[in-house]
Amino acid sequence: MYRNLTDYEIGILTMQGCSADDWGLITVENHFLPDNIENVKFSGNIKIGKFTKSVILFGGITFKTGIYNAWLHNCTIEDNVLIHNVRGDIANYHIEKESIIHNITTLAVDGETSFGNGTVINVINEEGGRAIPVYDHLSAHILCIR
Repeated sequence: MYRNLTDYEIGILTMQGCSADDWGLITVENHFLPDNIENVKFSGNIKIGKFTKSVILFGGITFKTGIYNAWLHNCTIEDNVLIHNVRGDIANYHIEKESIIHNITTLAVDGETSFGNGTVINVINEEGGRAIPVYDHLSAHILCIR
């Protein structure tokens, strides 16, 4: 369940270097805390989950999930995502829970996308013969039963 930001949360986000074209277009998960969001510009419709975990980056660096140094436009950010150091922007994305986006320039889509849906690939058998089309909810379990 998502709700609008409170004035208190907007105040904290502002003190942490965040800005929004319209704070009213941002909705957050019920148990949202603004602590792990710093230096973020928000534009368009934004949905944000909660950040309660840490992740270990390459080299063994532990980092709290959240959004740091980024510009988000028309995005949904699910629970326990780490978005860190986006030099350009992230636009029109649904970022699923526990994803990590770290040190990128721009991540954007425009219009309808398929991300490989329908592409036929050979899997499991290196000599071919088990070609299957890629689709958005394909899993290892499905590959093994084919």
